[in-house]
Amino acid sequence: MTTSSHPRKFHHRMSMFAIAIVGTCLLNNAMDSVETNNAWASIRQLDSTETISNPETMVIHFYIKTSGQDKYFNRAKRMVKTWGMDGAAGGGKMILMMDGKNRESVDAFGAEHSYLDIVHVDGTDRQGDYKKGSPSHEDLREAFHAQRVKTRAVFTEFVSSRNGDEAKQPPDWMCYLDDDMMVNVTNLKTELGRLWHSCTPNCFIADGLTYTGGVDYTSCGYCMERDLASRIEAVLSEKTDEELKWVGNDDVEFNRMLKQELNVARINSEYWYSQESKPKVTGTLMEKVTYWDEGYGETVTPNW
Repeated sequence: MTTSSHPRKFHHRMSMFAIAIVGTCLLNNAMDSVETNNAWASIRQLDSTETISNPETMVIHFYIKTSGQDKYFNRAKRMVKTWGMDGAAGGGKMILMMDGKNRESVDAFGAEHSYLDIVHVDGTDRQGDYKKGSPSHEDLREAFHAQRVKTRAVFTEFVSSRNGDEAKQPPDWMCYLDDDMMVNVTNLKTELGRLWHSCTPNCFIADGLTYTGGVDYTSCGYCMERDLASRIEAVLSEKTDEELKWVGNDDVEFNRMLKQELNVARINSEYWYSQESKPKVTGTLMEKVTYWDEGYGETVTPNW
């Protein structure tokens, strides 16, 4: 199927959710075994009729930003073979948002996994050019343009999951993640359901950070409730990048655009870790430390 950032240096590349989502490691039982300053005891009784807030019935479509280039395709394969089937359970889906590279092998891999969808997005082959050792102005411009094209395709795919049935709702949630993220799907659903009660109809949940100058942004991906994702798709379908003044990347500048257009800001989850955060443990208390926090470089992630 075909639809038509700035560089940073970090000590590690992947994240942590469970916690609920992560890159470098997956803490399957962290919510149960580590005390936190987040009041889990106050989780509300979930209404079984509200699938969007009920982890038992919640449906999520996971969109993975990746490439057919071997390095990134291999990372995406690891996601598919580890937590991908969990993500696709109960009506969910994992969708690899690909470029045009290595298309034959990519499609063959997709055909081997019934719970996986492959979407090739035209015009995104240069999405990673900002990672070059000394990227030129053209490299950055083309990379960020490709990122915006792919982001637009994600929201189009999400809304089109109704298969033309206007009476049919898209899935409860959509998550757009980098291809090096590891997800504990059970814990993610619990966290989304917990936060939904206080953030709906603008639930935009991630490892929330604040860039220099006070700009809130997301790192390595995010999850959104259906209502917000549908409103964003409507805005994207009506306006060009220029009209939106969205001329940069798909994280900091995407967040800036959402704040400007819909007055929506990311909501931080204490259980979502990216390449820009890690857990700091003192005794039995665990807290998240981000790249922008004092002492981040000296914080050592425990090896559980």
